[in-house]
Amino acid sequence: LLLLLTGWRARFQGTQLVVAVIGMLLWALSAASQAGFGLPGLDLVWAFEVLRNLLWIFFLLHLLKPFAEGNAIYLRLLGYVRLACLLLAFLMMLMLVDVPWVVDALKQGDVRREFSLIGQLLFAVLGLALVEQVFRNTPAELRWGIKHLCFGLGALFVYDFYLYTDALLFHRLDASIWSARGFVVALAAPLIGITAARNPDWRLPVFMSRRMVLHS
Repeated sequence: LLLLLTGWRARFQGTQLVVAVIGMLLWALSAASQAGFGLPGLDLVWAFEVLRNLLWIFFLLHLLKPFAEGNAIYLRLLGYVRLACLLLAFLMMLMLVDVPWVVDALKQGDVRREFSLIGQLLFAVLGLALVEQVFRNTPAELRWGIKHLCFGLGALFVYDFYLYTDALLFHRLDASIWSARGFVVALAAPLIGITAARNPDWRLPVFMSRRMVLHS
């Protein structure tokens, strides 16, 4: 975040990346506070995680927009994915945040926890799919500018997929797997920082050559 703020040139890509990293920072601080002091509750940590995932997915969708130029179906699909993510995030927030009129209707028994686990798993799968699309559609000679971002976010989403698949299968969060997430994030952060350093104008290389993008 410090790297982004010191070199930020207020371009749209840079703005989205800054916002995504801030969302990740808020989630990390809430998770660390919950682990160390028991506050805030797990529901609020999950709510920040929903926000973190949503911001990263929006950033990845924005990186994919140039590949949709001239392809109305692909562009429409990206719009549907964005809308579906917003709807899923809204439903998850209703389940996680105590809204009086939905407490009795939607928070009966284990529905709340199961829905949250399924939602987090869906975000992880979608995040992996979008990372793969960004990397695969980027011309090979330009991947040096985005490969570390893909590796970093890919590691985050892969670990989340493992965590929430295990939680759904065994109907509980494994404490050791949950605790190890901090190390995964710590390893991913420098990779994201390398991508930010390699793109000082906050325009990833895929935006610089319309001809190569259309060819891809």
